[in-house]
Amino acid sequence: MRRHSVFVLLIVFLAVFLTAFAPAAAWSSPVTAAAGGVPGAAAPAVVREVRTLRAGTPEETEVYIVRASEPGPTVMIVGGMHGDETSGYLAAGEIKDWVIDRGTLVVLPRANADAIARGRRTSTGGVDLNRQFPVGKEPTTELAREIWAVVEEFPPAALLDLHEGWGIYGRHDSVGQTLITYPAGDARRFAEHAVRYLNTYHVKNRNIYRFRVVGTPVAGSLARKAGADLGIPAFIAEATAYRTLQSSRVRWHKAFAEEFLRWYGLIEREERIVPKQYRTTASTSASVSTSAGTPGGAPSAAPLLAA
Repeated sequence: MRRHSVFVLLIVFLAVFLTAFAPAAAWSSPVTAAAGGVPGAAAPAVVREVRTLRAGTPEETEVYIVRASEPGPTVMIVGGMHGDETSGYLAAGEIKDWVIDRGTLVVLPRANADAIARGRRTSTGGVDLNRQFPVGKEPTTELAREIWAVVEEFPPAALLDLHEGWGIYGRHDSVGQTLITYPAGDARRFAEHAVRYLNTYHVKNRNIYRFRVVGTPVAGSLARKAGADLGIPAFIAEATAYRTLQSSRVRWHKAFAEEFLRWYGLIEREERIVPKQYRTTASTSASVSTSAGTPGGAPSAAPLLAA
């Protein structure tokens, strides 16, 4: 009886010891985070969920659902629709790790993983993913249907899709340096604000590289379907690859994304995730440039790499 009591006491002691000295990570949720990309800045904890689309296929990719502890709206950010537009999926790959103050952020960083692996605009078979979302109809490929199922499960208040253009709108036959806008709700007001902000604080050579508000997203695009079918503000951000650094294009996309999250109420804290790159006075700030004309012509000056 005494030996049995001693044995029981040893078991209790061992259990207490293991509880007290076990690694903290073993007792904390692996999907809870409190880092928002701002060094030293306090940010609320968020819960992250990761889901896999098209598992076990060359199109396999992950979607990230980031939930803040405070209730708020849901928005969606997408990158990598076209595999050769690198800055979109690189920026979205960082955005998925941001911390929001309220609401839910859904991020699909590498929408077209097959095209990204190929380094081409299209996936195997020449399929352009951003033409597979017809308005009022079911998407036309399995991948497009799974992406749209995420949109329907987490109905966004607004959607932002990150792309690249090979040239500059108004100078080349390209949509580079535009924010293509589906005109629902407050979409136009946000677009004008975001373009003004980027032209002021993130564009060095505004004569060449200023952003413009144009519309609407092309038929078959995710943004067009989201805007038309859901009646929400939907945007395609197009950063130009024309004589620009990849780091500049990634920064432009992240700056657009941060303004997007601030405008729609997911980020409230003052600290900037993407620091302002340039400073200008009100008298020299770039104004909003909007256009609905047909682009054409050639550049009038050699652009700067830093843009």
